[in-house]
Amino acid sequence: MIIKNWDLGYLCESKEKWQELGTKLSKRIEELKNHFSKMETANDIKDFIEIKIEMEQLIEQIYCYPKRLLDLNSQDEEAKTMFHKALSYYEETEKANVLFKKIILENSELVNEFLSKFPYFKRYIELIYQMGDHQVQNEEAYVALQKQLEVLQDIYRSLVRGDMVFRASETGEIVTEAMLSKLSHSKNVEERKRAFEITMDAYKNISNTLATIYENKILTEEKIARQKGFTSHLEARLYEDTLPDSIISSFITAVRNHLEIEHQFIQYKKDTLRLQEFHLYDMSETVFSNDVKKFSLEEAIEILKQSFGILGEEYIKRLEEGFFNGWIDLEPSKTKRKDSFSCITYSGVPYTMLQYHGDMNSLRVLAHETGHMVHTSFAKENKFEYFEYSLFLAEIASKVHEILLYHYLIEKSESKEETCYLVEQMLSNFCTSLFSQSMLTEFELEVRKKLQNQESIQAKMLQSLYLSLANTYYGEAFTSDEYVGMNFAKIPHFYLYPSYYVWQYGVGISIAHKIAADLIGDKNNMRKNYLEFLKAGNRFNVIDSLKLVGIDLENGNYIEEACDFMKEKMKVLK
Repeated sequence: MIIKNWDLGYLCESKEKWQELGTKLSKRIEELKNHFSKMETANDIKDFIEIKIEMEQLIEQIYCYPKRLLDLNSQDEEAKTMFHKALSYYEETEKANVLFKKIILENSELVNEFLSKFPYFKRYIELIYQMGDHQVQNEEAYVALQKQLEVLQDIYRSLVRGDMVFRASETGEIVTEAMLSKLSHSKNVEERKRAFEITMDAYKNISNTLATIYENKILTEEKIARQKGFTSHLEARLYEDTLPDSIISSFITAVRNHLEIEHQFIQYKKDTLRLQEFHLYDMSETVFSNDVKKFSLEEAIEILKQSFGILGEEYIKRLEEGFFNGWIDLEPSKTKRKDSFSCITYSGVPYTMLQYHGDMNSLRVLAHETGHMVHTSFAKENKFEYFEYSLFLAEIASKVHEILLYHYLIEKSESKEETCYLVEQMLSNFCTSLFSQSMLTEFELEVRKKLQNQESIQAKMLQSLYLSLANTYYGEAFTSDEYVGMNFAKIPHFYLYPSYYVWQYGVGISIAHKIAADLIGDKNNMRKNYLEFLKAGNRFNVIDSLKLVGIDLENGNYIEEACDFMKEKMKVLK
């Protein structure tokens, strides 16, 4: 039977049990602090590491339980209190982690003896040594900075998800988000324009505040990086994933070399829809309609099973577990978190959330998020210390799911109209995932440069920068207006995620195209290799993990191949 809501019992049995976890964590932190004076044998090191690992598992549970309660209901006051308590526990855990790493680095001879007896921990110790020159310089300052990021995120959520009001400028009446969504997807261009302007006016009203939040977030990230001895947040991000310094600039260059795909797609939509001007609010408009097609949840699950059947029984079993065991919260609700996501956590299950409405977009989002869910489920075959795969790899499995879904639906389409609709959706998704994310990454880089030049980050400057990049990426068929630049305020990743997160979507979809093509063509032993990749967790670095599926990250051919594939799909539409 399908369970449409989370079962948080996997994570913690009750709020009372959660309190007990806090007590247990405090004891483990004290044990860790007291244990370092006993470092005489390899077994002492082993005990030290095992206390630290248990401590990390406990803080994950303690942090995630109230966080999931707030995902279900952001107004849950008790959960808010619990979450603030969890942040206090997190601060104490971070301080203990700093001590732990210091002791490991200061006892290299004993650690080497430990590794000769317990080689399983080789990768674990290597990761600590890798960051040896980048230890936190001031524990209290570091923890305070981390907390500051949390506060900035809370302010953003309050502004955008809690207090934002949408009003029609001509009447002053409040317009609901449901009505805005309906208008923004209307076939009537004036209704789309109205929804767009009402939405952007609401963001314009808080744009100065959002610019301040964004500036403070960036400055805080830079301070955190310097606390660890890095010159910048970007250097820290790349170093932690052992990625070459040139990788982001190489990605942007490769994408810019194929901007004609997006330019042609926009020109095609403008011409076919017979629009005199093509604005940002026309991006969601489709040439081919599929409005009447609805999918019950049962039908959606069956479609996903058929789409991913190429990956084998073991894979489908993991997918079914999510639907039948309370891993996925599916039902639309006004109180729950609005954005879709899947948790990369060891504790409990890979909790996944979305609002399923039965339309094509809901089906695509369901495919995307269950890609994350299954990836995390496979990664949990590792023990906690080797479970958490890099965020850099996180968007690959989700995009593989989307591509396989489109492939299946196109194969099963019952008319030319339906086929063209699906190809159009695939192209639209590709442009959003590759070109738009490259544009946003350029935006992030340029904002950093301006801060380095002592320029103040104000809404007008961000608006101007966004507008300039949009004109480049969208091409001559695109019509700018006064609201385009204001879109910087609408990108939640700028405020809620680490900077330079979004470019991973572009890399992810490009790599996913290579994986999906080999799965569909039954080439290069991809099914076996891909499952091995999903199960790798953090046992390998990013570059070696991708080698499991035949990707050389320093060679941009995978981007070229994905773009060539999309050029062929453009021919189908034309």
